[in-house]
Amino acid sequence: MEITKTDATLLAQLINRIRPDWDTRALTTLIGKNRTNIPNLAALTIAATTKAQDPTCKTPAPIFIPGPHWPTETHRHLPPPPPCQDHPEEPAHNCRCCWSEIKTGQRAQTDLGKTPAVGATTTQPPEAPQEAAK
Repeated sequence: MEITKTDATLLAQLINRIRPDWDTRALTTLIGKNRTNIPNLAALTIAATTKAQDPTCKTPAPIFIPGPHWPTETHRHLPPPPPCQDHPEEPAHNCRCCWSEIKTGQRAQTDLGKTPAVGATTTQPPEAPQEAAK
C-alpha cells in the first residue's frame, strides 16, 4: 500500500505535535520522497513516532534509516542508508571507520560519514581517566 499525500500530511502533523521543532512541511516532503519504500502506514507511524520521541534524533531524516524503530517485517522494504563518503562499504550515519578516526582524534565528530573539508582540523582524542593518587 502506497502512502498517500493525505496520509503524509496527517502523519506529519502528528509528528509535529510530538516534536514541534520538526517542521510539518519538511516532514510531509520527507515522507513523500520515501512513501513508495514503506509497506504500510502503520509501520511508518510506529517508526516516525518512535524516532520523534528520541531526544538524540535532531532531525526527522533518520526515520527512514533501517533500525530498531521499524517493525522487523518492514526492514526488507527500506532502501539502504546512504554510504559513507570516505568508506563506501559503511553506512554514513554509523560508519565504523569514521568512529575509529573520531575516537583517535583523526576526524571531527561532525565529519561522521562525510569527507572532511580540505584543511579541516581534527580533534584530540579524549584523555584517559587518571587514577586518583593514594
